Formats: sequence, structure tokens, C-alpha cells
Amino acid sequence: MNSALDMVFINVSDEVGEQAFSEIQTLAVHLEKMLSCFDPEAEVFQLNQKAINEYCLVSSQLWNILVECNRFRKSTLGYFDIGLQKLKELGKSNPSLVLSSKSMGMETIEFSEEQHSIKFWSENTGIDLGAVGKGILLREVEKVLSKFDILNCFISFGGSSIITRGSHSHGPNGLYRC
Repeated sequence: MNSALDMVFINVSDEVGEQAFSEIQTLAVHLEKMLSCFDPEAEVFQLNQKAINEYCLVSSQLWNILVECNRFRKSTLGYFDIGLQKLKELGKSNPSLVLSSKSMGMETIEFSEEQHSIKFWSENTGIDLGAVGKGILLREVEKVLSKFDILNCFISFGGSSIITRGSHSHGPNGLYRC
């Protein structure tokens, strides 16, 4: 995800803040190790290498993410598509191929529900969860905030994905006077 994760906890003890931070950091590292299409040890990287024309088992957590992304693809008529990891690479070498090709994207990924495995029908297919990785992490961060009963906070992941909780310290109107 390659982004800074800034967290401000308000009215939280140092001990609770450190515990919450530690859990969030662990979650971020875990998700990066699963979702990265650049780290050779990451599950998505390995799927992109191995799933061409053969079924590959997918961890339970990644399976749920892929199924959810497939639902989003269908509900957006294909505009949301995590199966276009190779699009940028192909587009640089042959822009007309990208515009005319239907042999890429999630439509070329076969899901085996029984085995929790996937297969790519095209060598032009590759999974890239970078655009949704921040949201996936922030959804998990919400659970940590609830677990530690953190009611007031500001969390920014890369400046583009944000969680806020609580109210302004100067009242419900949010008026602040200097």
C-alpha cells in the first residue's frame, strides 16, 4: 500500500493507545504481506505468477476479499475491476491492444467456490488490490477502535482514506474561535 498511516487518538491513555497502535500495525503488515502484487512473498504476487490456466488455493481472508471485489465488479458493470494489474504494463508497449482486448480483468478469473481457488483464463490477467487495500485496512482498524473503546480519533491513510470518530472539543456545532 506504500502509504503513511497517521493516527491521532484523543482522550486515550498511553497504554491503550500503544496497544491499539500495535494491533493496527500488525494488521497493516499482515495485509501488505497478503495483498501486495510487488512482494514475492505476498499471496497476491504468488497468485499472479501461478494462477494462469491452473487453479490455485486462496486463503480464507483473501477469498472473502476477492468475492467481495467480484460483487463490486458486477454491480458497477465492470468499471470496478481488480484484475487489471497487467494493464499498465501492456498499455505502455501496445495501447491498441489494451483498448481492443477483452482478455483481461476479472471476467477472465474463474472462482471455484468448493475449493476456494481461482484460475486466470488469460496471461494478461493479474490481481491488483492496491486501490482497495487502504479501505480493507481501515475496515479492520474500525474493529480495533471499537475493541479498545476509542471514541475520539482521526486516522489518515495516505491522505486519501480517512476515519474520524467523536465530536469537536468545542461543542456539537464545531465552532472554534481563536
